[in-house]
Amino acid sequence: MKFYLIRSDGSEKRVNGGCFGCLGRSDTYGATAKTKELVRSFNDRSVHSTSGTGSSAYSSEVSTQYLELRSGWYRSDGIGLHSQKTRLAMDYLVNRSPWRSAFANTLDEMYGTDIIRLHAQGVPSELVISAGFVLRVLDRPASHLTYKALQSAAPDLPEFFRFMLSLVMPNLYRAGTDVYLGSVGNDGVIFPDATSLSAILDPDTFLSADGRLCQYSIDEIHGYTMNIAQMWKGGGPKPTLGTLLVKVRNSNCQNTAVLGVFGPFSTRGIIDLKKFSHELYGLIQEKV
Repeated sequence: MKFYLIRSDGSEKRVNGGCFGCLGRSDTYGATAKTKELVRSFNDRSVHSTSGTGSSAYSSEVSTQYLELRSGWYRSDGIGLHSQKTRLAMDYLVNRSPWRSAFANTLDEMYGTDIIRLHAQGVPSELVISAGFVLRVLDRPASHLTYKALQSAAPDLPEFFRFMLSLVMPNLYRAGTDVYLGSVGNDGVIFPDATSLSAILDPDTFLSADGRLCQYSIDEIHGYTMNIAQMWKGGGPKPTLGTLLVKVRNSNCQNTAVLGVFGPFSTRGIIDLKKFSHELYGLIQEKV
């Protein structure tokens, strides 16, 4: 992972690490002295921890204005922004998704320079880092192919729903049934098993609920709160996304013949994307 912290005076600092954690996780580095108790209070309510002092990547004298991701920032063989085939999903992410406020440059600027800038000021820290987690998934072709396939199969369903499906079931485009949800708190999880159904139907309203986001920027706390998956988590007795998704996935799996290099063979998967996606979305609406 390669990042550049762009300072308010125009200078930059390169930061390398195994994950976004090198930018300052509140359960590893803690917050700045000024905001430490405020972040600790937020983390205590969200069952996260806060320890240590601010990350050494930040300067106490010059503020950090942007996080910059340049060509090959995640994988040397990643697809990045080199192909217009990635533009469909990226257009939604940057311009209309719940993560749109995290981006500091336009889509045209990204594709023209192969540089993505994320706000380090004025945007909740976990929203920015969550956008980075999404970008990490989109550095592979599968989610892009699934997003395109869902647009064709179910153009009448909301964009966020189709985008969410392309992240948690990236192999749908080829009938794949793998589900990538995870436990709250696991590093790299975008959507947890306990994702709220209300969040899927109205993500902007859900995230704007009082207390759901920490409201402190990466620059303010020299890192980010560990709320990336927790911010999508629901409460109460209602079913969660994981429960319904697995139920609908299992009922839509069927055997089909595939012609391979060495002859035909049978495989099991989700063949009818329109039926699957409409059934899942209808059930989510019914259960909220």
